Amino acid sequence: MKRLYSFVTWIILLQASNNAMACSCMYQTLLESWHSSEHVFIGNIDEINVISRGNEAQFDEGEEQGKLSTIKQFKGDEGAVTHLTAAHTPICCICSTKLKQTKYLVFANQTGKMHVGYCSPTKQVEYTPFAEEILEKLQNNTPTIRVVGIYYPRKRQMLVEDELQLVDVNDYSKYHEADKLYVEIEAYKMNNGDLYYVDTHSEIVLSAK
Repeated sequence: MKRLYSFVTWIILLQASNNAMACSCMYQTLLESWHSSEHVFIGNIDEINVISRGNEAQFDEGEEQGKLSTIKQFKGDEGAVTHLTAAHTPICCICSTKLKQTKYLVFANQTGKMHVGYCSPTKQVEYTPFAEEILEKLQNNTPTIRVVGIYYPRKRQMLVEDELQLVDVNDYSKYHEADKLYVEIEAYKMNNGDLYYVDTHSEIVLSAK
């Protein structure tokens, strides 16, 4: 009996592990999403309609559809994407999500309806706090600045050489086998004093992990 219980427990854990892996998202930075998308804008979902009801017991997420109105266009054609679709009943571990009547930052390479999930670059605006500022810079071809200093990957902070102060570096997400690096990067200076990473010119490891 104990062996049977152990086997059943192992099967449950294996299934949970496989489901978790099925919803493993590959992070895409704001800059990467910008370059890989034809249409970029902030839109509001004005109304949500149920297309088909989901059934969790049958592993059926169903579908709901939200009508979009464009608030601010950064790239591409205004009104190109008219609706977002998502799950009516999100199912555990398959990366589905529900829509809300709120503002969305939309990245698209299609027109008309577009499906979104947990891993989609399209997100609710409240989860992208600095996006609008950076997208305006990209839209207007705002010049970047070169910044030199010591970068701490774990903290994602940089001690800027000219200013001798620590600043946060957003989206400098490259994995480093180091605790401390001397870097020269290209970045946008943000309104709050933080940096938004754009490109790397040089990296020298000062302290390995």
